[in-house]
Amino acid sequence: MKKINFVSIIIIFFLSSCSSGVIVTNLTERNKQVVSNVTLLSNKEISEMNGDFIGDILLKENSNLDWNFLKNKLFETAKNNGANYILINNIGYNLKGYGFYLEGKMYHSETPTILKNENCKVGFIRDRFESVLGSAFTIEVKVEGQTLGELTKDNSLIYEAKSCDEKLNVQINKKELLAKLNGKSKYYKIGKQTGGGSSGGGIQVGIGGISIIEIEDELLGKLLYLQNK
Repeated sequence: MKKINFVSIIIIFFLSSCSSGVIVTNLTERNKQVVSNVTLLSNKEISEMNGDFIGDILLKENSNLDWNFLKNKLFETAKNNGANYILINNIGYNLKGYGFYLEGKMYHSETPTILKNENCKVGFIRDRFESVLGSAFTIEVKVEGQTLGELTKDNSLIYEAKSCDEKLNVQINKKELLAKLNGKSKYYKIGKQTGGGSSGGGIQVGIGGISIIEIEDELLGKLLYLQNK
């Protein structure tokens, strides 16, 4: 009987450690504002977060990794607590033992000081779902003949375009790709194809044993890039 109880405790602990959902902590006591729109910002793109701190927010998800689903959960939680901004400190897929993980702080602010950068970009992010063998594979990126460097899970790469209407020649380990900006920045998730990659969050193309996923949501691409810039 003691053995069964011990096993039950282990199972409960395992399930609780892998549970998914939104957790809100450190809520401040204040009159809640009515909020219609919520903005997600990286802590690396603002110089000062003016306004009232609402509370900390943590999102851990294993079952549904669709970005629109995750984003709506964040927006709903922020609105319910009177916050119109979520300042993200950590974000990523396959992070901290979860399929998707995000931690940040909620604010109600009228005028956060955002670091302005009007140029369109092409960003490259290493696929965190890549297998161990794939992670050991070197991936180098060039854009318009300019070497950006080696792409790793802790070092994303970026190229600033001269115009938001450019068509840019991209080389990934000498394999060519044409990136058409069409008026906005584009971000790609890249990994070595060894059976361990992920096509979630975008359109996947395989070139020379390399998986290239164009992240369809510009905001998601920007947040993932800024996390490891």
